[in-house]
Amino acid sequence: MLEIGCGKGLLCLWAKIHGANHVVGLEPLAEGAYDSAKCYSDFRTIVSELGLENIEMVASRLKDYRPAKGSFDIVLSISSINHLGEASCVKLRRSTTARQRYVKLFNHVRDLMPTSGTFVVDGSSRNFFGDLHLRNPFNPHIEWFKHHPPECWVELLTKCGFTNPRISWLSGPRLTHLSVGTVLSAMSYFLSSRYRLAMDCE
Repeated sequence: MLEIGCGKGLLCLWAKIHGANHVVGLEPLAEGAYDSAKCYSDFRTIVSELGLENIEMVASRLKDYRPAKGSFDIVLSISSINHLGEASCVKLRRSTTARQRYVKLFNHVRDLMPTSGTFVVDGSSRNFFGDLHLRNPFNPHIEWFKHHPPECWVELLTKCGFTNPRISWLSGPRLTHLSVGTVLSAMSYFLSSRYRLAMDCE
């Protein structure tokens, strides 16, 4: 598994503990300063204390990452797809150049995966509050102008050889506590507008 923008690496640790053979998390702090460089040493300490092998956090941007060997059956982009190229992301729907930059990145993701691999994107779309230029109480810190509906990413990923798009709309932490994991897209428009998109390599 490869996670793009892994933060403190908690999902990478979860994947390894639950049976992933090889796990890599990419976290280029200079691109967004998730926390501090201490996250790398903290991650290595946890890996050592748990006795885990074949798991690492790499201080690299996706476009610069070249694995020494092998490929990844699963690639995750959790709340990071709009940060892969923020300037291009803002202009994505009105600039051919911006779309070409993202296609290049997605082709790189495709090259890191074998046939039958799965790419999972977790992001946010437009919503009721953002359309009214109001702060969303369910997601108050998000910069909506940097986010796009999942269909936008499906279009670009399809150009790169990904198929079988599956979109689900996430309920958010309040409803998740009530065992409601997903909601209808119309309901999500009035909540956090978070979605999960999965597509396959062929």
